[in-house]
Amino acid sequence: MNRLRKAVITLLEAAQRRIESMPYMKGQAAFAAEDYAVALSWWQPLAEAGKHNAQYGVGLIHYRGGGPGLPRDLGQAIRWWRRAAAQGNTQAQNGLGIVHEQGEGVPKNLGTAIGWY
Repeated sequence: MNRLRKAVITLLEAAQRRIESMPYMKGQAAFAAEDYAVALSWWQPLAEAGKHNAQYGVGLIHYRGGGPGLPRDLGQAIRWWRRAAAQGNTQAQNGLGIVHEQGEGVPKNLGTAIGWY
């Protein structure tokens, strides 16, 4: 009986993790379809809740600009990438390296860029 109970608990925990990841995956699908407003609507709440992958995604939308109503905003991109980078998100760290190397939204600083790469 104990083994059955453990198996059920394991399955329920896996299902819960899958449910929790759905909003991020919906944002990913919208981003892939270049519907950045919809992607942002899925990722923004997750980013604000501290999810580093969503923080990177929100930053990427701001870095690229998301079309009408979502202009490029380097300040917001850097802000979100810093949050994600602080949690070890390597994509955000790379993004910060790029903006420091290019001097986009921050003073150009190759030393800082290398530190982020």
